[in-house]
Amino acid sequence: MSKSDLDPGKLESADPHVPAEDFISRWSQRKSQAREPQAEPKAEAGEAVETEKPVLTDDDMPPLESLDQDSDFSAFLSAGVSEKLRKTALRKMFHGSKFNITDGMDDYAEDYSIWVPLGDVVTCDMKHAIERMKEKLQQTLDDAKEKLTDDSPADNEAAEEIEDLPDETTNSNLKTETQDDQGQS
Repeated sequence: MSKSDLDPGKLESADPHVPAEDFISRWSQRKSQAREPQAEPKAEAGEAVETEKPVLTDDDMPPLESLDQDSDFSAFLSAGVSEKLRKTALRKMFHGSKFNITDGMDDYAEDYSIWVPLGDVVTCDMKHAIERMKEKLQQTLDDAKEKLTDDSPADNEAAEEIEDLPDETTNSNLKTETQDDQGQS
C-alpha cells in the first residue's frame, strides 16, 4: 500500500453521499471517545440517589456464640472488621455441619493404623519365610553333623547325640490354609 492509497480524499465511505474526509473524521472522533472513560450519568432530580452503605466494624458484629450454621456471615467480610474477628467467624462457619463433610473418595479418610488380625491364617509370604528358616536350620544342623564326624572319633559320640535330637524342621506346629481346608473336609 502506498501513501496515495491512504489519502482521505481518495477513500470511499460506506455512504456515497458523504465525503470520505467526513467519514474518517467521524470515525476518529468515535474511536477517541470510546477510549476515554465515560462519566456516570447524573441522577435526575426525581430519582432516589443511592448512598453507600456504612462500613461495619467489630462493634457492629453479633457475638460469635449467637451464630449457628444458618447465620449470615457476610457482615464479617466488611473492610472495617478486624482480621482476627473475621478469621474466628469464618473458622466457626467452616466447622459447621454444612461445610464439615468428608469426601468418601478421600484416601486418607480411613484409619489405617488398626490392623485386622489374621488369626490362624498363614499367608504365602509367611509360608515362604518358614520354608527359608527350615532350610537354614537344616543346613546348620547338617554342617554341625559333618564337622563333628570329620574332626575326631570322640566327637562322633556328640554327632550321634545330635542325630538323636528331634528334627525341628519336620515337626511344625503352624497351621496353614491348606491344613485347615483338609481338616474341614
